[in-house]
Amino acid sequence: MRTVLQDRLDDTGDVLGAIRAADRLAHRVPAAHAATVCVAALDPTDGTLTWCSAGHPPPLVVNADFARYLPLSGSGPLGTGADYRLGTDRLEPNDMVLLYSDGIIERPGRGPAAATVELSQVAIDSVARRGLDPALSAAERASTPTLELLVRQSGHTG
Repeated sequence: MRTVLQDRLDDTGDVLGAIRAADRLAHRVPAAHAATVCVAALDPTDGTLTWCSAGHPPPLVVNADFARYLPLSGSGPLGTGADYRLGTDRLEPNDMVLLYSDGIIERPGRGPAAATVELSQVAIDSVARRGLDPALSAAERASTPTLELLVRQSGHTG
């Protein structure tokens, strides 16, 4: 699946085309059926973010002051006959995009609504350097420490 996505993105840069190619593969390969994925591409010249989500949680845009989830852009997992469309948004200079596993939302003792709020708040705190090593870059703070703090609070399902 990753190879198909990477090949299409390298060849054309077309996010929706890459998702559709992965969807066709998921129709033919039983092990890929119902896989979820979110693909995003950023145009660094103007901050335009283009994404497509296939049954996967939406991207989270975060900076030191706020976080917001982008809308879902697909109706279901790959290989299920779902419909996919592109989402677009514009990022500000200090914004970051987090793509994350649905496993970080589906943690023990947390409902999806509470887990999404918790993820966004921990991401904001991480990006703002609250309680973290100040030597880490913003991207480093937004990724590994965020995951570690969430799992430390609730554990994981494995």
